[in-house]
Amino acid sequence: MASTVGEIAEDAETLQLTMQTHMADMIAKGFKQIRFQNFGDKIKAVVAKSSTQKAAHETLSLNTVSQNAAIQEGLNMETKIQNAGKSAFGKDKTKQKEFRIGAPKSKSVSKLAQNLDYLAGVCTKYHDELIENGLTEDDFTALSTTYANLVTADAVQEHSKKLRNVATETRDDAVADLQEEVFKIRSFAKSAFAGNKALLEEFKPIKKGGRKSATPPPQPPAPEPTQQK
Repeated sequence: MASTVGEIAEDAETLQLTMQTHMADMIAKGFKQIRFQNFGDKIKAVVAKSSTQKAAHETLSLNTVSQNAAIQEGLNMETKIQNAGKSAFGKDKTKQKEFRIGAPKSKSVSKLAQNLDYLAGVCTKYHDELIENGLTEDDFTALSTTYANLVTADAVQEHSKKLRNVATETRDDAVADLQEEVFKIRSFAKSAFAGNKALLEEFKPIKKGGRKSATPPPQPPAPEPTQQK
């Protein structure tokens, strides 16, 4: 969105203060008190939903880190098994193909999971040869654990992505609702206080980056240079 959620909320809060200051004049022009209360609720909704979205985004980031770690763990296990296969069978092309040696490595979770599942069968088939060429029983157990970690990390990450997307959509809906009400209130002010430039100035949006800073005090004139005698 063109403005950040924080800027939109800050602008609405400033407008809320302006309305509070001139509420009697607004009510005299037909503005309802309940509408002012509802406006405050819309601001609170944006702030709360923005906080929820930020938390969901942070959770997604953390789960993505865990997913990437699980992917790397899977790639390392894949390489370790293939190196044991090279040690056991050398450059035997049939065996190399069976161990998928030389095939492109994939960071796709689905493809990597398929490779690990396939290699688990290869490890069972050549258990004794691989035990004599670098692998241990713990490695066979670790292969199953690595596969499970990868599948779980991916499921958690995908779920957190959905939650982030829902939180983002919910926040954006609240922001749109607030912006619509801000537009209506400012339009009300332009109609109710037409011709009162000073008052209408208070209802205008704040500039991007926050409220205008106070005008700096005038600087004293520089002293005139002393003439040398």
